[in-house]
Amino acid sequence: MMRASGTVDELSGVGLHDHVCWAYDDPTSFRHSAVECLAGGIALGARVEYVASGSVAALCDDLDALDDIESLVSGDALRVSSLDATYRGEATPVDPEAQVAAYARATRAALDAGFTGLRVVAEATPLVRTAQQRDAFARYEVLVDRYMTGHPFSAVCAYRRSELGSEALAEIACVHPLATEHAAPFQIFTDGPTVVLVGEVDVWSSGLFERALARIDKPSRANEVVVDGSRLTFVDHRFLVALDAFAARHEVTVVITQVTHLPVARMIAILALTRVRATPSPAP
Repeated sequence: MMRASGTVDELSGVGLHDHVCWAYDDPTSFRHSAVECLAGGIALGARVEYVASGSVAALCDDLDALDDIESLVSGDALRVSSLDATYRGEATPVDPEAQVAAYARATRAALDAGFTGLRVVAEATPLVRTAQQRDAFARYEVLVDRYMTGHPFSAVCAYRRSELGSEALAEIACVHPLATEHAAPFQIFTDGPTVVLVGEVDVWSSGLFERALARIDKPSRANEVVVDGSRLTFVDHRFLVALDAFAARHEVTVVITQVTHLPVARMIAILALTRVRATPSPAP
């Protein structure tokens, strides 16, 4: 099944494996969206968790629109956590592998307790304010997204746009399959062994694409890495040069599929790239 990807403007339809970057401006609006997402997870039978800065009591107040919140908390269907407790302090860059392992344990615990999975809504703005923090957190987002593809763990990662600025926000948003409109010019993520690209990579976003690609591991031990280009809307030669460098770094060939709507094969020939090739869309 193809993973949900692209832009999103509401959180009521988040599925058991979805991963959303939710850029927001108004805190009140964000809290409304968080309640909407958590309620959707509860309706799916998942354990849900809300993570943000502040005391647990104040965070519970954020969720007072949830029906019967006391019963949800007492029944361990809803957990509310301070950011410091979950991510070991706001100022310290996250340990990507350790944080993924923590959520994997939490997902297993939810399943063992009879829930259908785990859903987390995390207001993570304080964790990505510096370049060092963003580098570590973007890597974590890549790793946890790959975990989600095979496990019933979904997450909404919320960031306040006015605090981060557009460039810092795009650094994080581009490695989510789902994001609010204008959060990033493209999205890159894995779907099983395939790397999927959505949106456009041009002169303004080529540097961002190179940095995002550097955080993507080679998905398998095969000699080829398949890139699904069916949801690309525009690319230029910088996109292909970056993929060629990725291929050289991992000693693989990159095969871009389903891009007959873009002149990718022609650009590969003009650039004389040897580690990247394009294949046509399959016949209907």
